[in-house]
Amino acid sequence: MCRRGVRCHRLRRVGGSRLRPGRRHARRPAAARQAISAEHAGLQRHLLQAVGYRRQGARALDAVGRAGWERISVTVDQVHAMIDGFVGQLRGQGAQRIVVGGQSLGANVALSYAVARQNIAACVMLAPGHSPAYVSRTYPDVAGLLEKAAAMVNSGQGNQLFKGTDDNQGSKLSLNTTAAAYLSWLNPRGQAAMQAQAPLLPASIPLLMVMGKQDPAFNCNEANVYRPAAKNPYSKYIVVNAGHRDTDFAASAQVVSWIQGLPA
Repeated sequence: MCRRGVRCHRLRRVGGSRLRPGRRHARRPAAARQAISAEHAGLQRHLLQAVGYRRQGARALDAVGRAGWERISVTVDQVHAMIDGFVGQLRGQGAQRIVVGGQSLGANVALSYAVARQNIAACVMLAPGHSPAYVSRTYPDVAGLLEKAAAMVNSGQGNQLFKGTDDNQGSKLSLNTTAAAYLSWLNPRGQAAMQAQAPLLPASIPLLMVMGKQDPAFNCNEANVYRPAAKNPYSKYIVVNAGHRDTDFAASAQVVSWIQGLPA
C-alpha cells in the first residue's frame, strides 16, 4: 500500500539543457540529437554526462522554489509555461526532439507537462513523488481547504494569500501560498495528481520510470502510475538499489542509454 506523498527538494529549479554528443558520440547524426527540459529537484548534471553527453546552454528558474516549497507561489500551469520557454529556446537552437524529465515532484510535473502538451519525444520520471489523494485522506481539514481555495479562485481571488495543509514523507506541514497555487498542487483530481494524469498520457510518448527499492513509494508507483501511462512499446520501468534521494545517481547510465535509444 502506498501511504506517503513522497517529495524531496521539491521544485528547486527548472533547467533546460540542450544535449549534444561528447567525444565518444561525435559521429551521431544531427537528426539524432535530443534535448531535455528537466524539472528539479533531480536529474543531476552527472546523469546527462554519464555516457558522454554534456550540458550546453543550461539555465535555471529559481522563481519556482526560491523560498522553499512551503512558500511556493506558482501553479502547475505556470510551471508548464516556464518549461514552454525552455522548449522554445531549444527548438530555436536546432533541437529536434524534446525529452522532459525530473525527479521527485519534478517527475510529477514532467508527466503533467507531457499530458498537457503531447508534443514531446519522451517523458522520464525518477522517484516520482507527491500524492494529493494521500494528503486528502490523511488530513481531514484538507477537503474544506480545497473547497475554500476553489471558491476563491472561482470568485477571482486566486492570487490572494492562502495557508493550507500538506504532507512531505509522512510529516505534516503548512503551505503559505495563494489559493490558486494550493488548489493546483493539492487537488486530488488535478494536474499534480499522478494517478489522475497517468491514463491521459498519449501512446505516442514513451515513458521511463525509475524507482529505488528503498523509496517509500516503491510499492505503489508501478501499478498506480507507470502501468496506466506506459502505452508506448518503448516505455520501460527500472528498479535500482537506491532510496528516494539518490535514484538519479543509481540510474544515470540507464537513463541516458534509454534516451539515446529512442526510436526515430
